[in-house]
Amino acid sequence: MSARAETKRGLLLQATSNGVTELDAVVTRLPWGDGFDFRKGIDAVTGSLMPSAIEPATPVERTVKNSAEAFRFIQSESELDTEVETSASGKYNIGGVALSASAQYLQKIKYSELSMTLIASYKSEFEGYDELQSPQLTAQAKGLIGDHAKFRKQYGDYFVHGGKRGSNFYAVYVLQSTTTKSMQEFKATVGASTPDVFSAEGSARFMKAASDHNVKISVDVYMNGYTGKSPGGPWTPDKVIEALEWFKQHETGDHVQAELAHYSSLDPSYPRTVDIEPEIFVALRKLYTTVFNVRALYGSCPTRYQKQFTNSYNDLTNGVMASQSRLATDANLRADYQQKAETLQMGLNQVFDRMDFYFKVRDAVGTEPGQGSSIDDSGRQSYLYGYASYTRSSAVTINADRQSYAEDWHIGWREHTFEWEHQDRLIVGWEVVSNWHDGTNGSWKKESDTILLRHRAQVYVTSLYDRGCNWTLNVFWVEAKDYDFG
Repeated sequence: MSARAETKRGLLLQATSNGVTELDAVVTRLPWGDGFDFRKGIDAVTGSLMPSAIEPATPVERTVKNSAEAFRFIQSESELDTEVETSASGKYNIGGVALSASAQYLQKIKYSELSMTLIASYKSEFEGYDELQSPQLTAQAKGLIGDHAKFRKQYGDYFVHGGKRGSNFYAVYVLQSTTTKSMQEFKATVGASTPDVFSAEGSARFMKAASDHNVKISVDVYMNGYTGKSPGGPWTPDKVIEALEWFKQHETGDHVQAELAHYSSLDPSYPRTVDIEPEIFVALRKLYTTVFNVRALYGSCPTRYQKQFTNSYNDLTNGVMASQSRLATDANLRADYQQKAETLQMGLNQVFDRMDFYFKVRDAVGTEPGQGSSIDDSGRQSYLYGYASYTRSSAVTINADRQSYAEDWHIGWREHTFEWEHQDRLIVGWEVVSNWHDGTNGSWKKESDTILLRHRAQVYVTSLYDRGCNWTLNVFWVEAKDYDFG
């Protein structure tokens, strides 16, 4: 989560004194979680569902319904944070990292320099919340509410007072390119406005732009709040449009958001405070946001490298979900999971940084001279192809090997072939250096077909007739095992 987002969330927590948070009287827009039901109690500190303190009652249902379509690109961590905040983020320690049915699509989001995600959504929601009218405490609850500690232990802090019904249709388009250049050109073609892929014309235009720039598209569809047997994949743009039309005919609405009321709404003398520092809830939101980011990175990580993170990923996600009830009160446990999440996020980001670099090098292959094409020394000192250094990520470590050849004049030509070959190393840059600057150093040519992203380099150098020469070949390489993205 960005610093600005954390600050914004932190402002929602009212600190009354050290170690105490004053909870909001009402919490809205909370994802409707597993096990939620009207009158259920919820503990804001543990996130646990609690027994009901409310007399049986039937909620009054809303009758006015609105619908809307929306299209947005996810290309960065900050944009993913915004999507999570909108679709899956809880409040205090309610919600955690569990994904509600309407937020399952978040698991398919991918982004890097070579990929991005288009989310096309249709939402049909009733206006406002179905709400309990004049809820009343049970006799047992009335007998306990005078004892804050006992009441909280039995019923929690909030009860489910309202629920918003709606239906959601998400089409998740993951766009993948093999070169940064083609992805940048695709983005330029699409422009700042997101395409209306729910229309035949907009979908065709979008798919053509992807095809023109060699951008591959995979599509997944998620539907919630309908009756009947839904259409299934594999998905094509036409099938997405057909499925949406089917969905609009069959959507009925499930509860997608909850409205929680604090028990003080039933007894004003009941305090809204909990003995937890506001900063702890901010720390929990930071942890959960990091876990959501790890999910997205892990899901889009190339299979070869994903495997090395599987155990850590499962330990983190399963552990955070299983430990949610203790995370607000156990500082060591909270810090341990935060460290694990950040370490895993860093490791996954390093894979993507190396992958982005790999494809940057691949873009540079076309700049190499042709095989056997002789290049005369013109006084230019260096002929560099690919990368000798890379400062955008510390995950990319470039090593260098140097070979030199220097001879004085003799009758005829001086000539030499530089040979470099290592199967465990991948060439990301190479440089021919003329150590004479007067244009009389002879010529050189590349004898290998391609050198960049290969394990072998062959470069031939020669002097002018009856002259000496002085040449150097620098080969810049990385560990091949870390760059298996071809």
